[in-house]
Amino acid sequence: MRRFPFLALLALASCATDQTTKIPDPDFALVQISEMPEVATHVTGGFPVQYRLHVGNHATIPITLKRVTVQSVGMGAYDVPSVARPFDVKIAPEQSTEVDFWAPAVVTQPTILGANGPVTLHGVVVFNSEWGPFQRTFLLQANERATGR
Repeated sequence: MRRFPFLALLALASCATDQTTKIPDPDFALVQISEMPEVATHVTGGFPVQYRLHVGNHATIPITLKRVTVQSVGMGAYDVPSVARPFDVKIAPEQSTEVDFWAPAVVTQPTILGANGPVTLHGVVVFNSEWGPFQRTFLLQANERATGR
């Protein structure tokens, strides 16, 4: 007899819909702001890189940017280890915002373009909304635009 309330509650919970699937994917654009000086473009070692992430909200409700995690993928001018940066930025419906953040980078082998060459970053962006938390991902080369997935 005690199992019935638990099973009924479990059935109700499984029938609930996830409201966050109704939120349209935000747009993302990533720009590398910092640049290595020409004299140091072929130097190996660690250095900080500053990025600007543009986020466009296409939802009918406000969303709040909570965290951005990025990591380089594939071959590029430098490597970025997985790094997360916290935010608390509210984005109104049909509006956009930009946030800046720093990430450590390491050049292990210089390329023709040096440390200012292209790098592809995989990002996980965590949001909160009145319908609950959700996350979207992107795979962008710095200075490229994409819609979240």
